[in-house]
Amino acid sequence: MLWFFLQELSWREIGRTITTVNSSWLLVAALAYVISTLIRAQRLRYVGFADEPFIVLAKITFLQFFYSNLLPWRTGELAFFYLVKKNTSQPLVVAASSLLVTRLFDFIAVVILLIISLVTQFPGFVRSGNPLVLAALGVMILLLIILVMTLFGRGLIVRIAKIFVKLIRIRESFLNAHVFPRWSRFEAELDAVKHRVVALLVSSLIAWVLIGLMTWGMVESLNITVSIPRAVFLTIFPPFAALIPLPTLANFGTIEAGWAFGLSFIGYPVSEAFQIGLSLHVLSLLLYGVGAIIGLIIRPIDQPKLT
Repeated sequence: MLWFFLQELSWREIGRTITTVNSSWLLVAALAYVISTLIRAQRLRYVGFADEPFIVLAKITFLQFFYSNLLPWRTGELAFFYLVKKNTSQPLVVAASSLLVTRLFDFIAVVILLIISLVTQFPGFVRSGNPLVLAALGVMILLLIILVMTLFGRGLIVRIAKIFVKLIRIRESFLNAHVFPRWSRFEAELDAVKHRVVALLVSSLIAWVLIGLMTWGMVESLNITVSIPRAVFLTIFPPFAALIPLPTLANFGTIEAGWAFGLSFIGYPVSEAFQIGLSLHVLSLLLYGVGAIIGLIIRPIDQPKLT
């Protein structure tokens, strides 16, 4: 289906659209992206990085966001471990727990914004029980269950893991030496998150609203008028589309499909929605690239000099 729509696109029109963007609106989008990323950097302080300098967390966040939107097969998430090891003194188990928690809160924030958008922008769909509304509520319930299990139900997870270990006959001495110590630290990091749930949720919501403002700026830069609430609504779909692991750089083939779904939902013809979605994808990669340059310029932690 995606290939069919790509065949129908006017690549000349897409090129003309991108080369004639309104730079003032694109600057608005860039500013919203930078502020959103800085809030994400501050959020890392709530999940195990409280002792790290903020400027280092900003560096990690800018670069990780770029890699996660560039590398295929969702392997960009692994860049976070590399960046944490290179720029901080934290062990990788802290990186694992923080990545798990922040991604979980990201999707909770996205689903909350989806529900708010549907209620405020499309009340008719809510009253009629539109499948998208039901899907959003279902995903929200699932995410809340996962959150509760992650923070409060790890005993059950441990019991399930022990049964699995017995089935595959892993030696207990190996587990005691290599797995259980790391699991204990992982549990300790998750326990600390319990006291930061509100801060994590609020910061995640603000960060995603700012990504919605970034979308608004990009759409307006293409000389397409859209309200801010609907721009936030459009922002919700690309992250879910990006969950599909494709062997393509920059998630081409999924992100524009997410944009196109949102645009078609608010009334754009599907072919035009794909064309706009591809333009938005290219512009967003440009902004992520600018963020990566900022991340590269930021100085890492100064290493002690050898005497």
